Amino acid sequence: MVSRDGRRVTTLDAVVRDNSSGSFTLDGRRYSLPGAVWDTRFGVLDARNEVVAEATRVNRECWAISHAGQAYHLRRMSIWGTRHQLDAGDLPLGMAYRTGGADRAVELDVAGAPPLVEIFVLALVIAMRDAQAANKIGYRSGSLWW
Repeated sequence: MVSRDGRRVTTLDAVVRDNSSGSFTLDGRRYSLPGAVWDTRFGVLDARNEVVAEATRVNRECWAISHAGQAYHLRRMSIWGTRHQLDAGDLPLGMAYRTGGADRAVELDVAGAPPLVEIFVLALVIAMRDAQAANKIGYRSGSLWW
């Protein structure tokens, strides 16, 4: 469940990686999150299967996100960290924190982002964490890979 100030906003259904899809309803509209393409591209599709938001991995620390003509960047704050910063151009919008535990909890403080971008950032951070847990992202031959 995704909540804001103790109130339910939506429920993010399923895992968003390895060709499995997720979905959520926001403001009465249903969106789907198709499985990632090689864990390098994610998208949000509306009910007509049109892309309304997209994220592309720039490098192992940064994702480029686009929605409604606006560009965002989601940056991991350190190579070992669980904090990600969301920016719109040069303007920092806030942080996403992986809080750990088996429940895949993530806290967002990105009040400057549209609600759809907030949910998309949440899905991205969960997908990154799931990939790490599945050993898809990890320490291999002395170097980190993502």
